[in-house]
Amino acid sequence: MSITTASTHRIGRREYGLLGFLAFPFVIMQGPGLAILPNLYAQKFPIDLAELGVALLVVRLLFDAALNPVIGYLSDRTRTPIGRRKPWIIIGAAISVFGIYQLYVPPQQASLHYLVIWISVVTAGWTIFDVAYTAWSAELTHDYDGRARIAFIRQFFSNAGLLCLALAPFALSRTHEMDFDVLHAAAWFSLLAMPLVAALTLVTVPQGDSHVPTESANPLRSLMRTLSNRPFQWFCGYSFFVYLAMGSAGALFFLFFSSYLKLGPHFTLVTVNSMAWAIASIPVWNRVIERTSKRTVMLGGTIVLIGSLLMAHVLYPGKLALPLYMVMDASWYISLVAIESAMRASIGDIVDFDQLRTREQRAGEFTAAWTLTCKAALAIGSASAYSIVALFGFDPKAETVTEHGALGLKVTMGAFPASLLLIAIALVLAFPLTRARSAVVRRAVERQERRGRLA
Repeated sequence: MSITTASTHRIGRREYGLLGFLAFPFVIMQGPGLAILPNLYAQKFPIDLAELGVALLVVRLLFDAALNPVIGYLSDRTRTPIGRRKPWIIIGAAISVFGIYQLYVPPQQASLHYLVIWISVVTAGWTIFDVAYTAWSAELTHDYDGRARIAFIRQFFSNAGLLCLALAPFALSRTHEMDFDVLHAAAWFSLLAMPLVAALTLVTVPQGDSHVPTESANPLRSLMRTLSNRPFQWFCGYSFFVYLAMGSAGALFFLFFSSYLKLGPHFTLVTVNSMAWAIASIPVWNRVIERTSKRTVMLGGTIVLIGSLLMAHVLYPGKLALPLYMVMDASWYISLVAIESAMRASIGDIVDFDQLRTREQRAGEFTAAWTLTCKAALAIGSASAYSIVALFGFDPKAETVTEHGALGLKVTMGAFPASLLLIAIALVLAFPLTRARSAVVRRAVERQERRGRLA
């Protein structure tokens, strides 16, 4: 059987489903490494929290953010029998699988250097995979709602993967908490499932829109073209402040949940509840897009996220901690469904706008530049969060959290990121690619392509 190479703008339910299903093993592999893993290393090994924050910032800037534009540029110009994106998906999956066991099954005396080395390897693999995966998704259809459908199906399987991770401590951990026993199982699952699902998807799903040439070979000139795209400027500004806020809050959620609220044994209950609500919200947000626009969904998700973050200030250890935290966490994930799906679905619309201007199809470069923006913001937000709580005297190894340390946690998870999201709201309101404007751009691109074929 050969890998499917036909380009198509009308893909069926099976292709939609398989493309989204590829996110499932990816999230199982990646999920613990983004927020939980650094906290577990800090709790188990002699690693300073402030040094950890700086080290993770360097790793994410070098092996994550900085690698994005390189992969985007190269993948746009890759020419193989299986298309532009599929070779890079294979490379990214292979690198990730190579490093994941070392990262999730560390030796007895692991150090900060050990963590940095292996998280650098898997982060590079994740970056290569994700850039190619997102660009591929943007090329598979030109339909406004079809792009949203692809993004929501991917979000469904991403949340399903997180749901499985949430259930894993109940089945695999003696304490029913997220620990290295669970990570060991996640590593083995990734080693087996990621290659199988990737192969099935690559064989079945078409390569996408690869007939439009990408001729500009000068990387700097191509980058300047990308950055001069006005809708993309507003889009990246919004994305930066959203992910800056999420980086600040997300870096500390596990410590807030486990060390401060003492809810560690309830990890499975909380996360299952959140994933159930997130999955249930997917058809609702999709219907909102169908009736309004992606911009409206980004705005609505941002408002829900602000409410979720501010709940940190009313949470204290005690009887009400668990139900209130369940509301907070569920609303967090409901907002992410809206924000992340609408943003991924908007990439294709921005690429259309650029194609109309440049006559080139550069989904890889736009995906990479956007992903760089998001990941740089996440890295800055998380590093800032660790530094801020350290200034407040928070100690992750202490038996109890001091009043001052608790205040640091709440400000860094609540008021500070919520204030950043107010800027994000102003930026998304200025995003010009509404449903009507995107339709006008798409029709103009199609006329341009017809003239090009006749010339």
